[in-house]
Amino acid sequence: METLIYYFEKIYNTIKANGIYIFLSVFFVFLLFVISDVSDDFIYALSDKENVSNVFFIALAFTLLALSLWVVPAAFLKLFLGPDMTLSSLLFFYESFEEIYNGKKNKKRNQISVKYIAIAPWVIYVITLAICLMKSLYMIKSEWYIGVFIWMLIFSFYILNLVSSIYHVFYRFFAKNKTRKRLLNNLVYIFIVIAVLPLIIYLLSFFKYPEITEECFDIESCIKSYYRTFLMLLISYNIFCILGIFLFLIYKEKERTTIENKYKFSKDLHLSTIIISISLLLIFCLFSLNLKLIWISPTVVLVIVSTVFILAFEFLYTTPRIIIAIDRYKADVATGKYKKQKFIFYGVLLIAAFFTFIMPFKTIYLVKSETGSGLCKPKTNKDQRWMLNGYFYQWLVHNHHFNEKDYTEPIDVILISGEGGGSTAGSWLLANLLNAERTYPQFYNNIFSLSTVSGSSNGANFYLATKTGKILQEDPNSQFIDVRKKKFITELYARNYFSSNFLGLMFSDYFVNPIASLVKEENIDRNYILQQEEKEAMQAAGLAVNSNNLKSIKGYFDQNYLDLWYKDIKEKDQLNPLFFINTTSMETGQKAVFSPVQTGDLGLRTQDILIKFTENKKGRGFYIPMSAAVAQSQAFPLLSTYNKVPGLGHLGDGGFYENTGTATTLAIYRRLKAYYEEYLVEKLHTKRPIRFILINFVSHKDIDEDYCAGIIKPKTKSDKDDSSFGFLKKSMLYHTIAQTYKTPFQGHSKDALKALKMEVDNNNLRYNKDKRSRIDDLFFNIENSEKFATTRLISKKTINEMFRFGANGKGMSMITDSLKKAVKKRNLKISIENKGSNVFNVYIRYTNKAVKAEKDLIRDLRNYISNEPIAFNSQKLQLKYVFSVSGTEKIDSFDINQIRYFHTEDKTAAEKLCIKLNERGFNLKPVYFDYNNFSSAIPFGQLDIWIDDIKKPIIYNDNVKR
Repeated sequence: METLIYYFEKIYNTIKANGIYIFLSVFFVFLLFVISDVSDDFIYALSDKENVSNVFFIALAFTLLALSLWVVPAAFLKLFLGPDMTLSSLLFFYESFEEIYNGKKNKKRNQISVKYIAIAPWVIYVITLAICLMKSLYMIKSEWYIGVFIWMLIFSFYILNLVSSIYHVFYRFFAKNKTRKRLLNNLVYIFIVIAVLPLIIYLLSFFKYPEITEECFDIESCIKSYYRTFLMLLISYNIFCILGIFLFLIYKEKERTTIENKYKFSKDLHLSTIIISISLLLIFCLFSLNLKLIWISPTVVLVIVSTVFILAFEFLYTTPRIIIAIDRYKADVATGKYKKQKFIFYGVLLIAAFFTFIMPFKTIYLVKSETGSGLCKPKTNKDQRWMLNGYFYQWLVHNHHFNEKDYTEPIDVILISGEGGGSTAGSWLLANLLNAERTYPQFYNNIFSLSTVSGSSNGANFYLATKTGKILQEDPNSQFIDVRKKKFITELYARNYFSSNFLGLMFSDYFVNPIASLVKEENIDRNYILQQEEKEAMQAAGLAVNSNNLKSIKGYFDQNYLDLWYKDIKEKDQLNPLFFINTTSMETGQKAVFSPVQTGDLGLRTQDILIKFTENKKGRGFYIPMSAAVAQSQAFPLLSTYNKVPGLGHLGDGGFYENTGTATTLAIYRRLKAYYEEYLVEKLHTKRPIRFILINFVSHKDIDEDYCAGIIKPKTKSDKDDSSFGFLKKSMLYHTIAQTYKTPFQGHSKDALKALKMEVDNNNLRYNKDKRSRIDDLFFNIENSEKFATTRLISKKTINEMFRFGANGKGMSMITDSLKKAVKKRNLKISIENKGSNVFNVYIRYTNKAVKAEKDLIRDLRNYISNEPIAFNSQKLQLKYVFSVSGTEKIDSFDINQIRYFHTEDKTAAEKLCIKLNERGFNLKPVYFDYNNFSSAIPFGQLDIWIDDIKKPIIYNDNVKR
């Protein structure tokens, strides 16, 4: 019992005397790796060749942190004691400092040695690696993680204490003779080589790094084996480094030398730690300004910032106070000689507090323009944006030839919503949208609107940049999961957007970025840097897929938000989908939206950001670029700053108000539905049905279709009630903390999604009751996996899992299965209207070369195919075919002339259509295409026509409708 009390007393006294150091050293690591769910991606990202150097830098950062906590602040002593201090008095103060730091036992203060506190953050990091490995090996319930963590922590310090207690055995062995001393020196050299080995691997380009192969990515067991091996090596490396540094600390504590030599060593080591740490911090700031900090792990940044904070606190607070205490002890009475030094800390604290409180948030990134915001027509105050209905009609005409009365093909109008969730949500939305074109070619042509929040906003933004800039044009020879698309998304998202956020939050936004703003005359903060990092990522991704349109990328991100819909609109054959970027007004708590159309008639309870901005004088000489609008939608608390929009106020993450984007989509859907039913179908085009497809990219499994439909399912034992620790579920404190996070980001989300689902269902029920001839609107939730963390850094492993096309309900199969259902329902409706005929969806692609050769022939091809059913036997309806042209697309170039079919059952129809078209002057060949199971993503009855060469056309028959 006496021993137990002794250890509790040591722990209490240690926390009492060193609490702030323990907090500063452990808090960031504990927050990032133990509490946060991002740790797995942070760890797995280190396995990529371009990040392997971070394994060394993490070890270096933890070494500097350990030294900053352990070393006596000898470099500060002369500064505080004064230049007249004698050497003997200086050494007395140093020796007193050393006794306190080494936790030597005395009657007044019994503490744990600082070396254990110094190494603790590194130990916590390694335990996190071990838990990550355990999760990959065993199915462990989340409530066991804390128990495993505590057990490993206690065991680790038991081992370290054992090493310390038997240190004298090692010392005697190596100090016995010169041969053993040489052996010790050789072991030190080996330790240094192993410690810097990750950096050597990174720098030596001829060294073949064992990256995971594309073939391995398709085999789950291969992936698990690769990452488990990497984790084992990473854990071994860090344990090796910890033991080496810990033995060094013990050696220096127990070294037999004069106090003067110890003072000189401590002074040099302390000064070196200060110089290296501050230098690294300033280098990180320069890297951030030049968009290179993406290559430095957030762990390195956080640990280095912690180190600098500790050194600063030691300089301003601890060192002066210990000097005062030692002076009192030395003279047995307070001399008051160093009394004023304790006020240094309070003075600096007051200055920092004053500076923090008066420092305003930065204004949103603006670009100078003679036309201002672009909202109003020149020399008028009239809003030049379309009303929603007006743009919808123009979109129907441009994209679907709605003004051609003879063209009666059904139109799918796709309305997309995207939930927040960092880079995970963005990559999930982007990957699905790009791969949807396999199942639903020319998918982009049918998207009318995108309403996104937070992380999904950057995914939608990358998608629009890709499409408008023609970065990834269709490749006729690609497989289902197009390697180019996977490479493209990996280049965009398998990078670190965290480090600049953390650095800006804790240091650069207060000390470095304001200076850079004065030099560059731009509002530089962590939001601005994120915008530039995303733009650079897009350029790198375009380069990775050998795009020929890289110049369009910079122009896209820097363009006026409104230019995507209003610049050179008359010259465009196809109109872009509307992009509604949802944010939150931090002053009022209201929804605020960047809208490309007027919001007055939408029935949205929202603030129109562009209206407010244009009313301000800044709006007359500046515009808000696309990148800045997207950045404000993803202004997550702390990671981003709440930029001020002149005339409106500060904008925060859109998820504060409603985190799915469906509230905006609901307003759009209601307005378009009414416009279609009351005007378009009644007065303009009675034979052209329009179906609305609402696709919601959801980041969390708890927002499901059963809830949206109002169905409450009984819970089963296998249901996961909550992602948190089970034994805390009844805790009042737990629920208070949990709801503090959940309420802002989930408060309106479920209700908004449910309301959208109910609106779709009610419309379908109403028209089925009226027995009107129409196609039901569709509602799909494309749910991401719960295991993918909400983060701005995701690993290639996670991207591959999201991309994987395999078992039903996983990866890309969700979007393909949903779209195949949509196509099947559409074809069934057309088949019924054509007395049970087989329906084939035809997608036409042609080159500039084909257009130049026979413009009229290409133009009339769509109507010819749609209006000319081919009947092989009128008595047998199963042999009668109806061809429905679902879209046409012009591609710069390709070199094939084919009608592709993807299922052997479609061969006859492809051959017969080929004969008919070749009679009209085309040069097509029917080809069965199933490259790497391509057909698994393609609905039955789909035909793709690729036209490059055209023969001399035959004269049309008079009875053929053109």
